[in-house]
Amino acid sequence: MTRLYWLMLLLSLLPLLPLLPLPQGSALSASDGEQTMTTWKQWQVTQVDAYQHVVDQAQRVYAAERTKADSSAISDLIAVGKREARKPDKTIAIAAYQEVLRIADTQADAVAFFTALGQLDQVRQRLDGVSEAPATDLLGAPSVPAALPEAVQSLVQKRTEVLAKARTVFLKSEGVARERFRDGDAKGRTKAVKELTALAIKAERSGDVAAASNAWKAVLQLDPMSTAARAYFSGLGTLDAVLAALPVVTDPIGEVPDPANGYAVVSLRGLRVLFCAGSNVEKFDPWERALYDHCTAIGMVLTLAGVKDLHSDGSKDLLQDQQLVILSGLGDATRGSCISVVRNLRLPVVLFDVKMCEVAGLVGGRAYNGHRNDYTTQVQLKVAGGPLAAGFTGTVRLIDPPAIPSTTPVPVENDPDLVKVYGPIMALPAGAVAVAGLADAGSTSIVAFDTGSEITLGTSKDGAVVTGKLPARRLGCWLFDNLKPAQASRLSRDFWRLFDGALTWTLRGSITAEAPAR
Repeated sequence: MTRLYWLMLLLSLLPLLPLLPLPQGSALSASDGEQTMTTWKQWQVTQVDAYQHVVDQAQRVYAAERTKADSSAISDLIAVGKREARKPDKTIAIAAYQEVLRIADTQADAVAFFTALGQLDQVRQRLDGVSEAPATDLLGAPSVPAALPEAVQSLVQKRTEVLAKARTVFLKSEGVARERFRDGDAKGRTKAVKELTALAIKAERSGDVAAASNAWKAVLQLDPMSTAARAYFSGLGTLDAVLAALPVVTDPIGEVPDPANGYAVVSLRGLRVLFCAGSNVEKFDPWERALYDHCTAIGMVLTLAGVKDLHSDGSKDLLQDQQLVILSGLGDATRGSCISVVRNLRLPVVLFDVKMCEVAGLVGGRAYNGHRNDYTTQVQLKVAGGPLAAGFTGTVRLIDPPAIPSTTPVPVENDPDLVKVYGPIMALPAGAVAVAGLADAGSTSIVAFDTGSEITLGTSKDGAVVTGKLPARRLGCWLFDNLKPAQASRLSRDFWRLFDGALTWTLRGSITAEAPAR
């Protein structure tokens, strides 16, 4: 572990990139301030990415140590359980197998032991904390709190100590990375404020009130306590209104992550993807273009194709060596031709069309008759933590605000801060998991279908439903409804981490990936 810790420490101490140059020039325009803010945001993203890179690496180290500790503890506890199960007094065996289930709730030996006693459900409920302690223990004796038997306690303690050391390594790496982020963030913020202040003063001297106001507002976004900016708006009698209109500031790296509950997205660099949205990038819609740019930026290897190419004579060659298929741009004329691909292709498939899921039988006939749309900045997670949610809980912000927010009221459908989210109310079949949607119960905008999930193939002559099973995972994402070009460029970093996390889950079994921490 020591060698791995120093590796993490070295990664976290990589020198910061030089600050990006802020715009210089003699001519003043509104775009000068906007460019300064855009450059600042780009700089901050590089700092966040550097921090997250270290945290992801540290998360992997912790997960590896936890996997080894769990494996060793389970093996030793099972040995104790098997030995003690032969004795008339099975107290120690029960304690040992219970601790096995605490670590891995589907472990075969422990499941078989408690099944034979007829107590599996009771034990699981007790471990999950969903039931009160029974009046009697599993052997029928009066139930009283008791310490674990020494033979079991020593093994549990050994695992606890290993995990504590692994957590310490993680926290040291994260702490160094956090400190480096704060330092880099402060330097970039100071430089941007200095540039914006110069622009504001120049605009004031030239009598350009609009440009001066925009520049001073930008200063307040970066430094709400700026004496010069506050003095300017106090002179206009608008300070309180300006401060109230400033976007809510959130910490871009948030609280210290818990390695036991977090999830590091497996690198998707080098992933070979058949991107079926057409062969001409310039004709992509805003969401397709944003996705294309994102996949390319993180190092995926994309092969562009149209839906019709999946059914051509060369489709076999086209699919050879691919690890993922993305289906986009489907319509009434093309959905039918993709049914076989969705149902039978032994590769993970990503779908952006909810009706395609219905046509292929993934969600059943008209299972999404409760349509829901909303203009919002965030999506509600339906799962908490883990790979499907990329470790997030609660909500995820979808779009970053403009560099300099507009103060002119506009209808919600034209508000640049709000994206139109589609989250139909869906009754999902077994094997499908709602990942994210609107706040309404049952609203689903991202849904995951596991390998082996049941799908509806049709009906027989006598009217019986004919079903099949998915040969590989499917990911449905119909989150954005009419995403605008200007919004596509501001999709948030947290959204892309959520998407990449769900994508990583979809690919398990297709690429090497660590299992999420239990």
